Amino acid sequence: MGDSRTLDALLTFYESARKEMFLRMREREIATYAWMAVLGTVLTATLASKPPNMKLLLALPLLGVAIAFRIAQHETLIATLATYCKEELGPEIRRQAGTDVRHWDESHALAQYQRSVVGARSIVNLLLVVAPCAVGLVLNASAIAAGTTTFWAWAVSCLLTAACAWLLVGSMVKRLAAAMREPGPDNPKT
Repeated sequence: MGDSRTLDALLTFYESARKEMFLRMREREIATYAWMAVLGTVLTATLASKPPNMKLLLALPLLGVAIAFRIAQHETLIATLATYCKEELGPEIRRQAGTDVRHWDESHALAQYQRSVVGARSIVNLLLVVAPCAVGLVLNASAIAAGTTTFWAWAVSCLLTAACAWLLVGSMVKRLAAAMREPGPDNPKT
């Protein structure tokens, strides 16, 4: 059993990290909802013009990369905070408390849940952000041949769409790596 002041400090750090993690989860959700609003606005503007102005869809990758960056930033920090709680604070809290009982962040139940949810969430993020950008590129590919869309606008949109995918996949890999990490020597499997 350790010093009660040390344990109190560790629990304060733990609560602070958990609060930040939940704040980042909420901010990630807000970014996702903002993207859906932007997507709806661009699609409405595209389809409201007669004939539909498909060139407006080339704005999606530029807007999408900003949203993908925000989502990836939040996902990466969530993974970092979860690792901090699980691997740095958890074993020390248990040691200071004089117990072998795992806390929630160290549980196999949470790890199993995270593996399934993080993968599904990542696929949804890719579909929400990258798929509309890719559809806009496909719909504008024929406009390049017809000369109504410049090649450079389309090419930049292709690069931005690839950047969206790279950001989202990169953050997914970090979150999955954190979720897949098995308990260490200070955190034995039961």
